[in-house]
Amino acid sequence: MNHILQEIESRQEAFSQLPFFKFLEQGDRIEDARLFVSSVAFFVLSFQDMLRINEAQTTDPYLFPVAKHHRQEDLGHDLWFLNDIELLGVNCDAANLFSAQNTEARDAAFEIMAEIFKASDDRIRLVIPIVLEATGFTFFSRAYHFFERTGYQGQLQYFSKDHFQVELNHGLFDDEINDRVQSVRLTDELRQEALDVIDRIFGSITTMVTSIHKKIVANQSVAQRAEGSERLLVDARAVGALSS
Repeated sequence: MNHILQEIESRQEAFSQLPFFKFLEQGDRIEDARLFVSSVAFFVLSFQDMLRINEAQTTDPYLFPVAKHHRQEDLGHDLWFLNDIELLGVNCDAANLFSAQNTEARDAAFEIMAEIFKASDDRIRLVIPIVLEATGFTFFSRAYHFFERTGYQGQLQYFSKDHFQVELNHGLFDDEINDRVQSVRLTDELRQEALDVIDRIFGSITTMVTSIHKKIVANQSVAQRAEGSERLLVDARAVGALSS
């Protein structure tokens, strides 16, 4: 299993270099925050079901406590997200969640669900939440800094430093859970299946966050053009006032 965990760590490092995460490290516009929060809503609200189904599909009595552990760690985080979208005034109604502009978020959620159902072995299902935690850590370690830079003063929960600390603690398995994960042995066939699953999940989430970043860049361009037009209008009025 160590080889698989090392592969996840390697993919996480590459994942963290995506432009979306560079944006989270440097951005500070609350308008951009509202856009990306709206864009990840379907994925976030589906996350509890991913872990629930993963646990339900796990029948190996040795691995079931690990799947249960992962689900219990994230219980209620969807309620934190709902708190934050209300505070931020973000539209996450059904029309938005199922709109064409949020297709990639739905695709990512459904593709991960598919991985859970089609996994040939519970040892493969063990890998899935570990990959999700790796991608989540990359996001949460940057998201709360982003909101701090915006100067937003609301009592955020999902996008807070406290949530990041919770995610940080996820890596601190209790000894029994850690021993179970470390003791898993994979055949060559299962090792390759696990690597393929890792590749597909990282690929799905990469597609999602890349599409979100493109929307943010496009939205910023529109805002900059609008600001430029407004400045030109103000300058024109000022010149007109001086010449009259």
